Amino acid sequence: TCPLPVVASITGAVSVCTGGAITLSDTTHGGIWSSSSTTIAITGSSEGMVTGIAVGNVIISYSVSNSCGTSIVTAPITVNLPVKAGTISGFSKVCIGSTITLSDTATGGIWNNGNGLAIVSDAVITGITSGTDVIQYIVSNSCSSDTATKTITINPLPDAGTITRPSSD
Repeated sequence: TCPLPVVASITGAVSVCTGGAITLSDTTHGGIWSSSSTTIAITGSSEGMVTGIAVGNVIISYSVSNSCGTSIVTAPITVNLPVKAGTISGFSKVCIGSTITLSDTATGGIWNNGNGLAIVSDAVITGITSGTDVIQYIVSNSCSSDTATKTITINPLPDAGTITRPSSD
């Protein structure tokens, strides 16, 4: 009997971004790379490079042939979009000791403050010290990270002053 070629497992990343590329590898040399859907991801014929075209899932195959036939191994690859942090909305002023709640059109992000004049707990901003702080909303996935910012003014509490009256003699 004629033995089929022995092909090792495909190694490398399991996801790629649209417009990005990853390189897969196989220790068996001389094979050909292919994609189950070239509208989602394309491959270089012999170098193992996979380029993300559109969001979705695709099966990448590596085939090695000899005079007895062809052996194929496959790997599932996910093509993702790079993230966008969106736009932070909500009030841009808060008094010391008071709170405002911000929101962002993107989901799954982390809220952060710039210089510590405000405390940030999720999207609730509490003024601590008067001045200007830059609030950040950071969104990440396997493709990228993006940050939206909003400048917040922390106003001091009003000062009612001191009540004086004339002294009585």
